[in-house]
Amino acid sequence: MPRALVLLTNGNYKVVVLRDVGDYQQTVGGFVQLLPTRDNRISCYVNEEGALKMMPINPWSPFLIQIGVRMLKEASIVGNIIVLGGVNDDDYDDTDVPDDTVEFARQHANEEIL
Repeated sequence: MPRALVLLTNGNYKVVVLRDVGDYQQTVGGFVQLLPTRDNRISCYVNEEGALKMMPINPWSPFLIQIGVRMLKEASIVGNIIVLGGVNDDDYDDTDVPDDTVEFARQHANEEIL
């Protein structure tokens, strides 16, 4: 049951525990899609049909680039975003979001989003 950082479309964030795939789906509002990252330090999930469902643009896109998500600078993500630690090599489960990533989100929200 990993601890996750959830980046909300209203510019806020929260830290939650995700028990199973149902929690992931409920958090993003549908089927989950893994975003590519520069390394294995984090995993990031969004709704795979977010654009088709016309979900609101998430203002955290610049933050995602800074923490290692591979995307174009002008790209926008829609819907809520789940950020976790990298995948455990033993059982392929996500791990807890790193504490420094949560702290960086707190600083980022205070300075740039809210």
